[in-house]
Amino acid sequence: MENKIIDSDEDEKSLYEIISSAVVNGELPQNFSLPKDSEDTASKWVDGAFDGISLYHFPKEALTEDKKERIIEAINFISVSYSDATDVFTELVKNTRALSMVDFIQEYILSHRDTLFPSFFRLYAWNLVQNSDNTELVKIGLSLFEFFELTEDEKNIVRTLALSDEFTFFAIFSMRLWENSNNEIFEIAKKVYGWGRIHAVNYLKPDTPEIQEWFLNDAVHNNITSSYSALECWKKSNAEALLKSNLSREKFSAIRDIIEGLVEMPEEGLSLLDNSEEIIFTFLEKAREQNLSDEDIVVVQAIHDYYNDEENNNPEITKFCTKIIEKNHKP
Repeated sequence: MENKIIDSDEDEKSLYEIISSAVVNGELPQNFSLPKDSEDTASKWVDGAFDGISLYHFPKEALTEDKKERIIEAINFISVSYSDATDVFTELVKNTRALSMVDFIQEYILSHRDTLFPSFFRLYAWNLVQNSDNTELVKIGLSLFEFFELTEDEKNIVRTLALSDEFTFFAIFSMRLWENSNNEIFEIAKKVYGWGRIHAVNYLKPDTPEIQEWFLNDAVHNNITSSYSALECWKKSNAEALLKSNLSREKFSAIRDIIEGLVEMPEEGLSLLDNSEEIIFTFLEKAREQNLSDEDIVVVQAIHDYYNDEENNNPEITKFCTKIIEKNHKP
């Protein structure tokens, strides 16, 4: 059998081609969505949602021994026949997401690197990321790219795929190995607005004043929910220290939005902050000094409701909130 590149069907564009052709001024339109597969329930979700929700809310899917054997079969085929490897992977991803497989794929390759041929894997990864029209196969290709020091052309493919919320998470893992990796992730974080931004916020480091400022003003805003990013933004924006300073109206609003996300976090919420009640008192004191907008009042009310709950009950905070709301009540 011969190992060769498999071109995508002339009538069907690859996902890379679809994304590339949709890019405007370096990013995708906010209403962009990858084509949906009528046979794949997960693909009917917004881009990136199935993987994102799985990461945040469910334990990692355990691979059965049968699936592991099939994955090993596919990996061994890569050194012999790309088409056979793709056939096996295509069958696997019909009921197993790439997210559940990539760790095992990488572990097997690393533990058998003496008997495998790296050059074949690199070309196969390139083939998947550039030519495949299957979202899960593209993710497998991106995970294989993590083994190699990529050329600029290969990096550009990863950068382009990263603009899609469906692929940002997998692209970031490749980017983390690049020179100037944090800035690469930052450039993507500014250009994605859904699950891609949520993942980028988790892996981005606040190592420059510009990035720290972005964590304060922009990072918490996405089109999913701010609660997924609020804690990371609080920590990485130095919000607590800023809150205790002489706040501008702009910075007060930015901190307000992060606190709103913390309040909305399921189950743990503000309790994730070591001194959450002290922080909230400080925020409410700052709020009392402001001419509050409707958005401000919404957050003060949310704080009131949070601390009026039986589990988090704090009469002092709820009373403080009530006074602020009454003071700013507009008949």
